[in-house]
This record gives sequence, structure tokens and C-alpha cells, in this order.
Amino acid sequence: MDVDTDFEWPSAYVNIVPRLSGSLSVVSSATIIYLIFRSQTRLSSIYHQIMLCMSIVDITSTLAMVLTTIPMPREMPQEKELGFEWSGGRYGNHATCAAQGFFVVSGSVAMFGFNAMLCLYYACAVAFQMKEKNIRKYILPIIYGLPLVSGFGLSITALFADSYNPPTDLMSGYWCVATTYPIDCSEKDDSCLRGNYGVIHKAAIVLFVLVCVAVFIMVTSLVLVVNSRFRVHRLTQKFVKAAEEDGTSTRILMASSLKDKLERIQTDTKVILLQSVAYIVAFISGILWFLLSHDEMNMTSFKFGLFSAPIQGFLNLIVFLSHKVHNYKRIHRHSTVCEVVKLLFVGRVQEPCFISRISMVIDDDVHGRIDDRVEAGLPNFRIMNEMDVEECVPDAAMVD
Repeated sequence: MDVDTDFEWPSAYVNIVPRLSGSLSVVSSATIIYLIFRSQTRLSSIYHQIMLCMSIVDITSTLAMVLTTIPMPREMPQEKELGFEWSGGRYGNHATCAAQGFFVVSGSVAMFGFNAMLCLYYACAVAFQMKEKNIRKYILPIIYGLPLVSGFGLSITALFADSYNPPTDLMSGYWCVATTYPIDCSEKDDSCLRGNYGVIHKAAIVLFVLVCVAVFIMVTSLVLVVNSRFRVHRLTQKFVKAAEEDGTSTRILMASSLKDKLERIQTDTKVILLQSVAYIVAFISGILWFLLSHDEMNMTSFKFGLFSAPIQGFLNLIVFLSHKVHNYKRIHRHSTVCEVVKLLFVGRVQEPCFISRISMVIDDDVHGRIDDRVEAGLPNFRIMNEMDVEECVPDAAMVD
């Protein structure tokens, strides 16, 4: 894409705004890491492990974005003849440009992958009701492996193909990315001055497939969790109705107790759904500008992208803190949000078991026919308590 040399780019904006929003994101991701290691569970929680990985890759990619044009080569081949211009100081070379592009690509792809893996974890814990030890044994390697292999695999491929260059399509960002130079060059007419067109094209196809897989995992996981929530509701209603028809005080008390437990489980499941969607929305908000304005030079989209692309960590921190505050206030209902946040930063908070309590419900695959169990006064599902195994009290929180 040829850039109009008479067009004046907002130099102050492109040099200040990404660095401010990026710096805020880096501090926010570092804050998440700080809170994880201050918590009582630390890295014994799979959720904390995923958030630690997300925060680390966000810091690496955002720091690369914050540098904007600084790592770009002082001069690119034929840039004046082709009419390309990058507003801002350029003090690097092809090696520094490659380093910047490597961390932007690897961090962004891995971040998207970890968002998908968080949804997968919730699906395994809530919908499939896997025990924590089985998730660690069979699912955790996938949770780590898929995002890291995808991110580093694509970034290393572009690195060895010598394909990190300043973007000549300015809607792609304002930092070095994996692209040919110029972006609209072709192998047929040998117009590519830098970068391997074939490798970039294949990498784009692989990235598209990975994005489709990640979206499929996210959507399927959330659908399964929603289905699990409605299934719990149906099972509860069926048992409560049978108890009310029976009329005996023992069955009514049992039904009331189970109903209260399952209502709390449904509430927690709703929180999980909202949290998963919030993390996904936080990530998409950073790349939406790129998807919507890739083929059109729109200054509003360009400015929004420079602000939103590096700010992922700040949005993650909002969701992370909201989850922590909600989890604590489930027990300490009279605590204010400010009090809980203060405890998270300066105290030691032992949170209630969240995922374990949600996965207490085992579906209707129980011994004996369902109708026979209902007639005998037994619920048509089982309640499994893993709390002793996890050394976590289900409904108790304390500060030490």
C-alpha cells in the first residue's frame, strides 16, 4: 500500500499514546503476577497458572509494542522511491526489528491461545466434571503446549525466513511485524525487497487454522458450560418436585438442602461464563481495529488500534480483580470492594474453593435407574466432595 507522502501522520499521537497504554498494560500484568504470588494458593491453582502465562506473554509482546518505531532500521530499501514513511525516531537495524516482531507475534498468538485454554479448563472442570488431578495429568500439558508451540512456532518461522519488517500497510500497526517489504509485493514479478512471500503466505494459513481451532474451543467450551448449568437446573427441579409430591418432612428437608447447594453452584457457573467471555472480549478489543480496517486507511481506526492493541494487560487485571473480589465477597458479604482489594494487595487472602465446588455435581450417571432413585427418596445425581483432597474448605475464607 502506497502512502501519500503529502499525508501528515499524527506524530505526537503515534509516539505517546501506544507507550502510555502499553506501559499501563505492563504494570497491570505485573500486578496480576504479584497478586498470584501473594495469594494463599499461589500456583497450586490451574487458573493462576494460566493467568501467570497470559501475563508473561502480555508483558513481552506489549514491551515490544511500546517501542513503536525505535527498533526499526534507520533506512529501508527504496523507502523514499516507494513513498513509505514512519513518523517517529528510528534507531535500530534489521536485527532489532526482527527482535521486536518476534515478541509481538509470539506474545499475541500465545495470548489468544491461553484465552482458549482457560475456556477449555472450565469446560473440563464444570461440563465434563473431571477431577483436578486428572486435569493436571491429561489436560494441563495441552493448556501449556498449544499456545506456546503456536506462538513460538510461527514467530521462529518468520525469524528464520528473515521476514520481520516495518509494516508498509500502516493499518497493521506501528511496529515491526511478520510481513514482506513492501506488503503488496509478489514473487511472480520479484518485487519483494525483503521477506519470504511463500513463508509468510503459509504462516498466514497456519495462523488462520489456529485461530479457527481456538475459536472452536472457546465456543464449544462455553456452550458445554451453559448446557451443564441448565442440566443441573433440570435435575434439581425434578428432585424437588418429587420431594414436594411425597410430602414427608425428611425428603423436603433433603430437597431444600440440595437445592440451596445447587443454586450456589449455578451462580458460580454463571460467574465462570461471564469471566471467560470477559477475557475473550478483552483480547478481541485489542485486535478488532485490525480486522475491521485492514483494507482501508481510516485514521480513527488507526488511532484506536494504537491505543487498544497494547492495553490487553490492563483489561485482564480488571477481570482478574473482579473475580477475586466476587469470590471473597461470596463469604464476607459485608466487605466492600475497596476493603477486599486492599486485602489482596497487603493481606493474605485464602479464597474459597471455586471450581471444586462447581464440579461437585456429578451427572445422572449413577447406580440404579433414575426413576427408582427418585421413588426411593434419593436424588437423581450425586454430590462429590473433593475438598479434602484439595486441602481447601469449600465455604470458608480467611485473612492471615
